[in-house]
Amino acid sequence: MTAKVLETWVNGEYIFSAPELAGRWGVNRKTVNKMLNNGRLNGIKVGQGKTQPNWGVPESEILRVEQDRLIMCRNIVRRWSAEAQATA
Repeated sequence: MTAKVLETWVNGEYIFSAPELAGRWGVNRKTVNKMLNNGRLNGIKVGQGKTQPNWGVPESEILRVEQDRLIMCRNIVRRWSAEAQATA
């Protein structure tokens, strides 16, 4: 099954569908929907599916989350490096 593409632009910014974002991040669409439903990811309700809303996520929000993840990963690597040097 192929992901349904949401060809939407808002204020010159591309809006990703949940399946598109799931593909970009290599996660299940349900994971993206959970992040949207619990507020960890900000999105726009763009319609109603059979059981839940269809979401759109602005590219700027995706970049914000990816940047936060990158910073978190860098901090973990720094901590591990410091711990490895302390035990060496």
